[in-house]
Amino acid sequence: MNKLPEVKTFIYEDLEAKYDRTSFKKVPGKSPEIIFFNANGEELERLDISKMKRDELNALVKAKGIPVKSGHDEV
Repeated sequence: MNKLPEVKTFIYEDLEAKYDRTSFKKVPGKSPEIIFFNANGEELERLDISKMKRDELNALVKAKGIPVKSGHDEV
């Protein structure tokens, strides 16, 4: 993760802190992925995020309809 500073910053400063219904699970030796689930917990989409920038990741999460926690209107 240290070789991916934009992804690392997004995960540790934005993902769980600013968005509802999000969590991070580190899988050693695996490229970082973002996985979207429906309300029933069924996987809808899985994307490799290793080449994405922080602003792209925030835009992606917003585009997928993940709500921003109250008090974090601007991400």
